Amino acid sequence: MDSCIYRGSDTLLRENGFPICVECAERLDVGEKLTRKKRAALLQRANIVGTLNRDVQAADARYKCAHQIVDAILSEVPGAFPPPDGAPRLSKAITEESKAREAVHRATKRQYDFTFSGIVPEDLKSPNR
Repeated sequence: MDSCIYRGSDTLLRENGFPICVECAERLDVGEKLTRKKRAALLQRANIVGTLNRDVQAADARYKCAHQIVDAILSEVPGAFPPPDGAPRLSKAITEESKAREAVHRATKRQYDFTFSGIVPEDLKSPNR
């Protein structure tokens, strides 16, 4: 499901290729016209939302992969403790899983801050702002 380019709410509707919620579609139908400046701002918002969504998905995929590696290593261990040569491998995998979990947290926080507070991450701000 996509986010409306005007309000950020979840929607399945599309107008000229862009996601739009029912309320915004109705407002546009009654004659509210978009200026170039507002249209540019809305397209920038849509780009930011898309980037943040992709960041969350990529971080989540990285975490799932790291978690699967840890699970695979642990499933190789017959007892409670890994063999001496397996400890460094397990430690490295757990460290990577932890970093991936932190990346998911950071990506989700950036998305949350933008969606609910309107805070645009520094790396996504346009240079002419």
